[in-house]
Formats: sequence, C-alpha cells, structure tokens
Amino acid sequence: MTMRQSGAAIRDIDLPHAWLGPAASWAIAYTESYAFHRANFFARPRDYTPAFLHKIAGAAFLTAEERITAQRLRQDITAEFLEALSTTDVIVVPTTAYPAHPIGRASPQGDMRSLTRSVSLTGLPALAVPCGFTTAGLPVSMQVIGRAWAEGTVLRVGYAYEQEAGWYQRQAPIKPGPIPSASPAPVVSAGAIDAQWVMDFARLTGLSFIADSDAEPIVASIGPVKAMLAEARAHVAVGVEPPVRPAPA
Repeated sequence: MTMRQSGAAIRDIDLPHAWLGPAASWAIAYTESYAFHRANFFARPRDYTPAFLHKIAGAAFLTAEERITAQRLRQDITAEFLEALSTTDVIVVPTTAYPAHPIGRASPQGDMRSLTRSVSLTGLPALAVPCGFTTAGLPVSMQVIGRAWAEGTVLRVGYAYEQEAGWYQRQAPIKPGPIPSASPAPVVSAGAIDAQWVMDFARLTGLSFIADSDAEPIVASIGPVKAMLAEARAHVAVGVEPPVRPAPA
C-alpha cells in the first residue's frame, strides 16, 4: 500500500543541502553536550563509557569556524524545508538508509549517513511510520515531516497511512539464523586528522583527560564530521547568518 493509493497527491521536492545536515547536527548537538559534561570529563572521565566519552569529547576538537559553518548550514537547511512545506502538507522520506540490523551489531548507517539528523536540525515535527519489509524480512520505515506547530497534521497523515497499509500488524521474524548483512556505509575520509593530531591538539588546548588510547576512537568520531564541514563551506549560501532563525508564524 502506497500513500498515492491512499489518496495523497505526490510530488518531488528538492532539498539540496540536506545531505550536509548530519555534520551540522553532530557539531551543534555534541558541542552543547561537551559544554555540559566538560567539568566531569576533567574530574572523572573513566566513569563514562568509552563510546560516550569519545563522541562527546570529539566536539572539543572542532574549530570556531566549523561551529559557525554548522550553524549556517542549520539556517540553509531549515530554509529549504520551510520552502518545500510552503507548498505541501508533509514531506515523506526514509527514516534510515538501512533496514534494521541484528542485535549486538553496530548499525551500518553511521553518524554521517543518518537521514534523521537533517530533520532534527530544523526543529520541525517528524514521525517514523512502518512502511514495509525487505526481502529478508527486516522492517523499514518512513519519516513524515510537517510544518512547525503542525504536529496534528503529521499524526493524522501517519495514522491514516498506518491504518490503510497495516504494516504495524506484521512482525519481523525473531529466530536464530543468519541475517544478510547490509553493505557498510562509505567511509568519509578524515583528511589530515590522525591520532597524533588529536594528541597534539589535546596538549595544546589543555585537554588533560585525553589519553593515548582515546586518540584513534576520537579520530573515527570527529574525522568524518570535520571532512563534511570542510566540504560544506563551498555550499553555504553567501550572507547566511548563524545565530537565530525566525520564529514560525
């Protein structure tokens, strides 16, 4: 069952900068998280799980220019979503680039391939709705994205599709056995960022809680973000200001 079959009028839209949203979202969210956790990182860093410490501490390795680029991207991407929603009720896109992955394995998607980060960056309401299964029986879903303060529309569209399609009544098979592996997400080059760079930067900026064993995981976390933000500089519209967005009417 498709949304067109349910009576929706479908048209294509263009969101040319949305692919850069994951880097902007990562930079903004984890910079804020680092500010909150900074004192504890210095006082008791090993009380944190390594995954959390490496991801959030990675934000300390962003430059001021990169943080401003992230905020400018936020403005650009939000404007594109608002423009598209000025002539349509909702935007529908996949929720993830990959189907569900086996328990105990890492998601093949990765931060820089996330399809939800760009939407979260805008602050617009969104809803994930089941929309089918792969040939291997793994569930997939779609995002329904609406205008600011139009959560009711998003929920009504999601509910109408859910009732018509009936995917929520079907469960993925949960049983022992091999599950076909999804292709891993393309690796974004970290450029000049390596373990030595991380340790040099940490020493120069007084990040005494960063140990040698933290360097490689931080490279894996922050390297792709820095690479995407560097590429984004060529795409950000001239004159876009970073600090605030107009309040929705």
